[in-house]
Amino acid sequence: MNDVLTNSYIKLPNDIYDNLNISNEELTVLILMYRNYQQYKSIGLCSIQIICDYMRINVSNNRKVIITIKESILELFNKGYIINLYNLYYDDCNGSINAIIKDKDTLFYVELTPPPTERYFEVYDKDINYIFEKLTSKNLNKFNIIRYYIACVRVSHNDSNFGYLSQTKLKQLISDSRTIQRYNKVLQDDLHLILYNNNYLTSEKHYCTTFIGKYGDEDNFNIQLKIEVSMKGLVHTDKIKSNVKRSVKQEINHLLDDKDIKIKELEDKLRQYEELQFKEKRNK
Repeated sequence: MNDVLTNSYIKLPNDIYDNLNISNEELTVLILMYRNYQQYKSIGLCSIQIICDYMRINVSNNRKVIITIKESILELFNKGYIINLYNLYYDDCNGSINAIIKDKDTLFYVELTPPPTERYFEVYDKDINYIFEKLTSKNLNKFNIIRYYIACVRVSHNDSNFGYLSQTKLKQLISDSRTIQRYNKVLQDDLHLILYNNNYLTSEKHYCTTFIGKYGDEDNFNIQLKIEVSMKGLVHTDKIKSNVKRSVKQEINHLLDDKDIKIKELEDKLRQYEELQFKEKRNK
């Protein structure tokens, strides 16, 4: 790939990744609009079809996305991320969005707020392309995983190439914890874009954070993780064992609720549960 394309990136303000005033759909549309942004003109060429092409979405099989993208453009305009929209032929520079964007193939100029010159982080075009390319046939919400990836890039965009997302922050961005875990696995194991670790508890046994680093930087990631664990007094947990323990506990509760309680089976489950009792191990 051409080096210019390989090294091209979008500059985003530091505080946008967790700004709840901009939705996952709006943020995704915004960064894709910046693809064609010409800074010396302060405008870029766009259409709904162009955004769908970037996302590798077959519009004929997903017409709902056309409405989603158009609504996102309107909201970005209302919130000031888009300064103005212009008819391609300049015959109506201040018409309504419906008048300017008549259908998915309508080309228009979009004037965006200029990229920040300070307090920003960089998201590489090639990584966004790669996510859309590899997840074309996957049943994943593309808007949500892009927002999550942007958050991962933001918190690890520092000298140590390491950061974290708190449980509270994660649930604000993606409400379902199982979905977050799936995104972590996809971005690390399938796409090789991040490193993550969420196997630590606070001393009160609450899950505290998901630590994020850059893929391929394992040595540094492990060093930074060890520092954080030591500073915060975190406790390592074996999630597989914890999940098994939870399942056994549920079985015990069901047996206790059963009128025809099976004493031998209950004793076996209680013994199994005792063997699985959580043993705290501090990372040293």
